Amino acid sequence: IEELERYHEKYTLKIGMEKEVIRSKYLKNIKPRVGERFIDLLIEKDYIEQYMENVCIKGFKVKYSPIQLKIKDDLIKIYKESIFTPPKKEDLFETLEYDKDELTQVFDSLISSGEIIKLNEEIYLHKTNYEKGLITVKDYIKANGSITVAEYRDILNTNRKVALSLLEYFDQEKITKRDQDKRVLL
Repeated sequence: IEELERYHEKYTLKIGMEKEVIRSKYLKNIKPRVGERFIDLLIEKDYIEQYMENVCIKGFKVKYSPIQLKIKDDLIKIYKESIFTPPKKEDLFETLEYDKDELTQVFDSLISSGEIIKLNEEIYLHKTNYEKGLITVKDYIKANGSITVAEYRDILNTNRKVALSLLEYFDQEKITKRDQDKRVLL
């Protein structure tokens, strides 16, 4: 718990330490199931909380400085407005005139919080656009039985790279499954 407190002081924009890091760094000499149970017990006793794969001190909240809030607002606005034609991360970082370290910290915090979805190393979407894409693919497949990358690209009015990245992400999340050149719902 003290280590988590130090972690929060050092990384104010990270929701918490990855559970796997805790297991490998602090619980490495015990069996994985025992380590998992220990973490679960700390959660049950209200010492810590788990958010996705991150663990934090109970009640910890990410705190943005005024400049970080401005960066956050700018990033969210850009990704919301870009819909299915998101900017490349590198291009975005060159365009925005902020300290690169601050920009990276805020960007990473938005990914950790789920505000921005990382489809792969190149493509990121705002969560509302991701959700629109998910609803669109589900509705289309329900109505037509399957969807191709080209059909999805045209429906979203995007490029092949974004359409394919979304479909591959849905495959990873076990929402869709690739069947030759089409996707079907699982």
